[in-house]
Amino acid sequence: MRRLEELIDAGDPALPRLGALVEGSPHRVDVLLPGEGAADCLRALGITTRSMLGAIAYQTGGVMIADGWLRVLGGGSAQLPRRLDLWNGLGGERRHAGGLLVADDAGGGFFAWQDATRTVAYLAPDTLVWEDTGLGYENWLKAMLGPELLGFYEGLRWDGWRFLATELTTSQSMFFHPPRFTAEGSDPMKCYRGLIPVDECWDVQLDLARQLAEARA
Repeated sequence: MRRLEELIDAGDPALPRLGALVEGSPHRVDVLLPGEGAADCLRALGITTRSMLGAIAYQTGGVMIADGWLRVLGGGSAQLPRRLDLWNGLGGERRHAGGLLVADDAGGGFFAWQDATRTVAYLAPDTLVWEDTGLGYENWLKAMLGPELLGFYEGLRWDGWRFLATELTTSQSMFFHPPRFTAEGSDPMKCYRGLIPVDECWDVQLDLARQLAEARA
């Protein structure tokens, strides 16, 4: 494991680029202060703060975008306790074998940096298929902080979604019944909408995605 001093890039840090993106965002954005474990998080990732992912892991506790709809994971904080390294199980059994979970949303979707493609993919609750955005981490974050977010989530949100979102903690996701990937669950306004822990949501979505993939094979 590399020493912390080797991972802090003072010559070309990514934090100012993050600040510019946040300042220009049309959405409400909250950049959270990092917790005490941020240094451990950066060492576990083994990347420098020149990268946007490294900067967010070490210099933020996470980033909340669009009234808390999208939760970008960082170095952990009281407001967003899912620290990147611990949530992903680095150094042990990985939560996502194909890469690194970097964000999740209130609607039950998950974003992961995929090792094979070196791009961010989205496990969409209405398909339960990993959909490659074709974007590296920094460009993906730029899109989510920009107006592209509205088009990305078109059909996945509904009038009044903010009301339910205000009841969420950052450790919860929305649960829909019937599930969003079914014909009966395609309209969120006609679904039962409840709240479940994020880790439970991940386990359920992953299991359902596996079953659907086996059924399609």
